[in-house]
Amino acid sequence: YARALRTKQVPFLGHSMPEENLNLVGRVIMRPNPVTLTSVPTAKDVYDALSLGYRSYPITNLSGQLVGNIPANFLVVLIQN
Repeated sequence: YARALRTKQVPFLGHSMPEENLNLVGRVIMRPNPVTLTSVPTAKDVYDALSLGYRSYPITNLSGQLVGNIPANFLVVLIQN
């Protein structure tokens, strides 16, 4: 999944974070129980998430840890290609 994102030049959370975001807590900017996608989602998972109408989705690894965020329009492009 990460390789596909890099190939399509989709921004992806790297190994470092901007200084101003180091102490930012997710609950400040997200709703409780956010809709997430795993780092290897199925087409159905992506379709179901897109049907909810959010503008972006957090990406979690198989342990449930946040590894990135992807805008909905990027998901649409990935599904189309």
